Amino acid sequence: MIDDLARPTVSVVMATHQGAAHLEAAVRSVLSQTHRDLELIVVDDASTDATPAIIQRMAAQDGRVRPITLAKNVGAGAARNVALDAARGDWIAIVDSDDVMHPARIGRLIAAAEILAADMIADDMVYFGDPQTAGVTLLGDLGIDGTLAIPATAHVASDTAEAGRASMGYLKPLIRAARLTSLRYDTRLRVGEDFDLYLRLLLSGAAFHVVPDPTYLYRRHAGSLSHRLSSEAASSLVAAHGEAWDIVRRTRSNDGALDAAMAARDALLRRKLDYARLVEDLKARRPVVAAMRIARRPALLADLRDSLSDRWQRRRTQNAGPTEAATETVVVLAPADCVAEIDAPPDAIRIPVSPMRAPTARTGDSQVWLARQLAELASRGPVRIVAAGVEGRHAAGYLP
Repeated sequence: MIDDLARPTVSVVMATHQGAAHLEAAVRSVLSQTHRDLELIVVDDASTDATPAIIQRMAAQDGRVRPITLAKNVGAGAARNVALDAARGDWIAIVDSDDVMHPARIGRLIAAAEILAADMIADDMVYFGDPQTAGVTLLGDLGIDGTLAIPATAHVASDTAEAGRASMGYLKPLIRAARLTSLRYDTRLRVGEDFDLYLRLLLSGAAFHVVPDPTYLYRRHAGSLSHRLSSEAASSLVAAHGEAWDIVRRTRSNDGALDAAMAARDALLRRKLDYARLVEDLKARRPVVAAMRIARRPALLADLRDSLSDRWQRRRTQNAGPTEAATETVVVLAPADCVAEIDAPPDAIRIPVSPMRAPTARTGDSQVWLARQLAELASRGPVRIVAAGVEGRHAAGYLP
């Protein structure tokens, strides 16, 4: 345990609200990191479920857990700001309270950051939990095989419609505290607050790099899946983006590519705002106003069609009825020279695994493939791992 007066290398920041279902798994994944010199600041954002009791129990078990309880619900960004103000570490790690991490994640990211002289360092993330998306990686479409620098232009461009799902705003980087200084989350934002903070860090000169191993495991469930944006939330996004754009105009007036990316994202956010207002018009039974809005922006019809189709598909999946209980899948993870000899049931899935590489080494696709396979298997039913050797135990860390 870290002495109360000691300054840890890493402050892990976790905000939670009504998170009892998955909180313990998230906390344990932090406390199980091979990099032990950390503190975990858990801010309970006025939960009324078992969340406070879980936090207090885990704090009693491990002195590295620092609980903070808020009397009033303030939202994820504001709750994280409370944790940031209390953080003592040289690095800040943002972890959501329903996600989990590979045990070696923080140590490997710090090592990579030092090699790359990065102020922000992130890894890819693999989805689990929702059978429809389990095994998908956020950055998979980019085909990253080694480290990748993320300048402000690439960060902004990633959040446009053309970029698909690879928005850098979903990443959970480690951030050098000396670079963060007084920057905090914009408390107006209930969505997109991560993207906004990363953008302002980049505009302040921070060096942002990503590594390809998907050692952050992102849980997809009913509470985390995308939902309709309210006009209030969309208006806040437009306002925050406009303020960041003003910074670009003042400090990077000669960067035409960045200005163009900012303009494209501004147009996208304004379209989302118009769509949010259209939905509110329809719900309030204002057909004439809705028709006028569509006349000004016909593309909103396509947005409405896509939204209805997505909602129908989700309801169809939810109403598909109960399925038979899945049988346990046994997976053997071991070096190639002994994987066939490990004692396991005849129907066990045997996966040869390789030694850990250096944090910034080129990956091929073995680690990504392994993370995807284990996430997919876990989404179908219970999985029992038989791990052999250091390589097998490292590989087992990819199991959600």
